[in-house]
Amino acid sequence: MRGVPRKRYPYRDRSFRRKLSQFGVDVRFEQKRVCSNQDEITFHTASKNGSWHAYEPVSLDLADEQSIRDKVRQWRGHLSAVEKGAPERVRPFFLVGRPGNDSLVPAYESAKEILAGSPFAPRVVDEEDTDRLVERTKQEHLSSIKQEVHRSVR
Repeated sequence: MRGVPRKRYPYRDRSFRRKLSQFGVDVRFEQKRVCSNQDEITFHTASKNGSWHAYEPVSLDLADEQSIRDKVRQWRGHLSAVEKGAPERVRPFFLVGRPGNDSLVPAYESAKEILAGSPFAPRVVDEEDTDRLVERTKQEHLSSIKQEVHRSVR
């Protein structure tokens, strides 16, 4: 994202990619920029499977409730800024990490709802549910390959 300092959480991204590889899925990821007249967002792990899917790690293991909410509000704001005028749609998948402090879990759950209500209808995935997302991605990838083969046979 332009103008927004971001801390990357590559371990979540690598975990997702590693699990896809373990399932025998060879998805070619690339960066995807979503632009409008007002703003742009760069998703660092994206693939096109009919439409664009972007996988973005978001750690919500933060110090307090306000920081957790502020982080997802920032994402929601950026998605809103590029929604109108974006030439292509993208489906974000936010891989979220829960706080280590159990007293912050209610704020975490609220934050997931805030993020899920954002433009582009993002899917919010708890990091412990990554295996299910990997399985779903695998099925979509295999289906896409079958459709490509079917079209080329015609």
